[in-house]
Amino acid sequence: MGSLNEFLQIARPILEIDYFIMLVFSLFIFVGLFNEKMRLFWEKTLNKNPEKILLLTFTFSAINLFHVLMRDIPLQNWLAYTLFLLIPTVCLLLANKKSQKIQITDVIVILFLWLPFDLRIIQESWFKFNYLFLSVSAASVAIIGFSFVRNLKGLKINTEIKLKDILFSLKVLLVLIITIVPIGFILNFLEFGFKINLLNVNNILYLFVILVLYFLQTGLPEEILFRGLLQNLLFKTWNSNWKAVIVASVMFGSAHLDNIASGYGPPNWPYAILATIAGIGYGITYLKTKSIIIPGMLHACVDLLWGLFFVKV
Repeated sequence: MGSLNEFLQIARPILEIDYFIMLVFSLFIFVGLFNEKMRLFWEKTLNKNPEKILLLTFTFSAINLFHVLMRDIPLQNWLAYTLFLLIPTVCLLLANKKSQKIQITDVIVILFLWLPFDLRIIQESWFKFNYLFLSVSAASVAIIGFSFVRNLKGLKINTEIKLKDILFSLKVLLVLIITIVPIGFILNFLEFGFKINLLNVNNILYLFVILVLYFLQTGLPEEILFRGLLQNLLFKTWNSNWKAVIVASVMFGSAHLDNIASGYGPPNWPYAILATIAGIGYGITYLKTKSIIIPGMLHACVDLLWGLFFVKV
């Protein structure tokens, strides 16, 4: 953990032309997905001409090409980024729109949108802020593609947040802390310590900014993928919420096996075990609140608490 001033120094390049264009476009598309009028626009447009989703993919690709040329990045990095978005888009166009059950094209889409992150294959396609731009562009294509091309029902991207949903997520957070922290200490994966001075106002502001970033680049995109898409598809296939929650959580945990953290990995079994437990909490929260926003916020809070109090240096 750093400080607000340090973060502002790191984030300053976001105002440079290539980053600024990508940021504005990404936020316009991504945030717009949670607006009813924008969702109606996508639904009307893509129901008539589903192939128009390729325009979204190629726009992301064109902005990345501008960035690549401006930063003198190898063109193969731009090609990798383009394929990262294009292959899932084509698979969505080829999917059986009448079936709500999971099919091979769904698996390919989910793998292509997740594995490049997990294996760090396309990180170099953006010089800085790579994880932010990759996650937002991938999440945008996934939401639009599955909702309005694949016609998957129940993605639950509504932004209506009720007090009872927030209270429920806080209960889940407490249960996760009580469960994960002791197991983390037993596995020698966690250690306790204050990583930042919470009495400093600038540090408090910094933590708020970091929480928002965790939500945008990690919490929400990963919950869209593992809960909104995978768990949702597994439920429609098996008609069992518990099977869907458990399997999606195990896959979520397995995705952390190749991470290097706390002196482990790869394979990082302690991280995978703790992530699986957390995934169950996120999955239950998704079912209970009927909104992808709440588990996304819960996910971001867990990441922040880990980095603030329990990360092992």
